[in-house]
Amino acid sequence: MRVADELIAAGVHLVIEYHLDEHAGPQLMDKFQRAGIPVIAVDIPIVGATFFGVDNYRAGHLAGLALGEWILRHWQGHVEQVIMLEEPRAGKLPAARMQGQLDGLQKILGPLPAERIRSINCGNNCRMSEAQIYRLLQEMPSVHRIAVLCFNDEAALGAVRAARKLGREEDLVVVGQGADRQVRQEIRNPQSRIIGSTAYWPERYGPKLIEIAGKILAGQPVPPAIFNEHVFISRDNINLYYPQDVDSAVYELPIAQEEMP
Repeated sequence: MRVADELIAAGVHLVIEYHLDEHAGPQLMDKFQRAGIPVIAVDIPIVGATFFGVDNYRAGHLAGLALGEWILRHWQGHVEQVIMLEEPRAGKLPAARMQGQLDGLQKILGPLPAERIRSINCGNNCRMSEAQIYRLLQEMPSVHRIAVLCFNDEAALGAVRAARKLGREEDLVVVGQGADRQVRQEIRNPQSRIIGSTAYWPERYGPKLIEIAGKILAGQPVPPAIFNEHVFISRDNINLYYPQDVDSAVYELPIAQEEMP
């Protein structure tokens, strides 16, 4: 809230805003509306602001479909456990990417029993995801076909890191959200169990946000919501969308020597 007050005091003409906690949105928007300042909300929507960012359900659904197809080919359509690494703070709309993944998975595999699906808070970071998956894998020593659906790529990296520490990477198959650079390097690695990630194109955000801001400031009409166009990045198409990565060394997640607490 302090930053919002500072922006208003500085007399800005438009605010491009990102926050993780959905509950802060109405308070922020109230401040900016009172000051007559238009707002573009990035990825986390705010009522009254122009939205730009992820088409959450579609992004998730693409990953779920790809995961289901992989399980059909490699595990004959059988999965023993589905783990959903979520981020509850982000609110209902970003949570749609998790529902999209589950729906896509079940579209391929058919309905899954509720007892096979477990939702876990990933904390929106790699370390907490790693700790959560490390603990769960220790609790399930005899479970060997585990599908991991992730809120973002940080969660995907954490899941794989935990499995590698325990020597159980072959027990997992993981999909991410974002297609960030580290995950793209994992996707290129044929030994990695991160099979792909839905691209969010963060490298395109800057130019697109400037374009939208320019239209708003010029008084031109813009849609209330402007979504990214998503593609699921896999080993099959990664060179088409990210050819600049080809010469990069494969990123290997470091495995710490100490055990997880």
